[in-house]
Amino acid sequence: MKLRLKTVFLLALHVVSALTLAGGVLSARSAFSAEEGPPPSTGRPALVPDAPHWASRASSVVWLRHTTKWQELKSAAAARGLAPPALEAHTATGVVFGQTVFNKDASALPQNETSVAMDPKNANRVVGGYNDYRGLLPPPALPNFTGWSISTDGGVTVAKDGQLRSVTILGVSVPSQGDPVVAVDTNGNFFMGSLQFDADFMSPSGITVFRSPAAGGSTGVFGSSCTGGTNVDCWPTVNVVAAETCTSSGGHFYDKDYIAVDRSTSAASGSVYVIWTLFGCADSSSAIQIAKCTNNLASCTAPVTLDSTTGTGAALDFVQLSHLTVGPTGKVYVTWVAHSGNSPDVETDSIRLRVITPTASASSIGTLGPLRTVQTETSPIPWDTAPYPARFRTATYPKVGVQGSRAVIVWDRRVGDLLLDAFYMGSSILGKTTDNDGASFSAVQTVSSGAGFRYQPTICVASSNGPVVVGYASHQNDAPWFHRQDWYVATSFTGAAPFTPLRVTPVSNDTEQDPVLSDTFIGDYPEVACQGKVGYLHYTANYAAKSGSSSGFSGVIRQQDTFLGKFSLP
Repeated sequence: MKLRLKTVFLLALHVVSALTLAGGVLSARSAFSAEEGPPPSTGRPALVPDAPHWASRASSVVWLRHTTKWQELKSAAAARGLAPPALEAHTATGVVFGQTVFNKDASALPQNETSVAMDPKNANRVVGGYNDYRGLLPPPALPNFTGWSISTDGGVTVAKDGQLRSVTILGVSVPSQGDPVVAVDTNGNFFMGSLQFDADFMSPSGITVFRSPAAGGSTGVFGSSCTGGTNVDCWPTVNVVAAETCTSSGGHFYDKDYIAVDRSTSAASGSVYVIWTLFGCADSSSAIQIAKCTNNLASCTAPVTLDSTTGTGAALDFVQLSHLTVGPTGKVYVTWVAHSGNSPDVETDSIRLRVITPTASASSIGTLGPLRTVQTETSPIPWDTAPYPARFRTATYPKVGVQGSRAVIVWDRRVGDLLLDAFYMGSSILGKTTDNDGASFSAVQTVSSGAGFRYQPTICVASSNGPVVVGYASHQNDAPWFHRQDWYVATSFTGAAPFTPLRVTPVSNDTEQDPVLSDTFIGDYPEVACQGKVGYLHYTANYAAKSGSSSGFSGVIRQQDTFLGKFSLP
């Protein structure tokens, strides 16, 4: 492909930085070379030869399961009963700046892909979710990878943590596998969504939602009978919202869940909405589906398809990366991306929206509004590309929040050309608003832009008339190399520009320092939550220093952990 002079210049700068910066990408790659052999041109783990055709389009947590890297992690864990010892162990000390490592994992195993919600009755009660690689630890339990943590003092300390338990799906005990999301209702009952699939054969697969009763009783994550781990009293109620067996001759694989609870006074108040991506196992089709569950999870509606593709239109012909929120009137706003094009350098993303009017019927999701195109994005962060020179997957992922009758949709856009069809050299956070459920949209608004990378937006709205808060990752503080990562939140009282930025992480993070994953994987998203004057950003970073002895490493290791940043709202 053609490279502009600016891209060539930036490439030269990054090559120099990789050679000179301690802990840079070359040192990370050298840690992989002994066990993986020569890396591909991107340095990213390759899919195993027998990976299903939809694996490359799946969410990062599912994609990782089908890579050579994952097979090596499993083999090493089985051989030693520990995480693999052959990777490079960093000995830098930890960084302490008043933000909590939001889990109780004493090993040097990573956590990532974070979600967070706070109790509306007490903002000091916080529940977080994350992919938890303690699932690699040896049996007797089935390996569960959807982790959770709680705090009762606003994130100062972690009171308990654990993993969502295995669930029987179509007669098979299936472990939790990540893509976690946490939500809460007006009474303080917490809900957690997860992927469940067979760890070896990816079949059957399903979308589950767990429920934790409000604080004050004996059960639930805040209850005395919940001891953490996979204890059934922590999340005593579960519903398998949808599931199928996936084979080469038929069925579907269920991916990328998200949930939201109706906290309004609408006819559907208390309902739990669940969305996910559906991939055809015998063909290349894909779909975004939604269901509604009762608050007690006693029942859920049949799935309703919001959008679909046949997978035959182009090399990149699929829908993915859905998000939803429930507005103050009970309307449900859902966004996702429809990918098209024959290669990353010509990929076009259609950012789409549908709005659902609620109903009291437990067997219906409500009245489905028309399909709207928020933006035809001709410069997306293409599927399966990374901010140079990092190797973790990113992609344009729209998120939606609602302030009064205004819906605010934010997304990330690349700046400039691609390098090797695998790396982008800059990116920005943008947005649009609509006051009429997508009949028309504002002009594109700038949330954050400038030199370097900004990606993985997340959004919350403090109240019907409170500020709109957009969180995102940024490399802006590492000029001229733009390699190290920080997390920001930006606020606007109207949901439109200008947004006022606030740096949440006063120390920049080296994404490649985790000895297990290096920078091949950080997950697809962080999450921000806000109410009143309080906000929380749950994010992933390598600040924590832990002993590697419990995980097969020597010395002290900087490794991937979940952190909880608390901030005040204007």
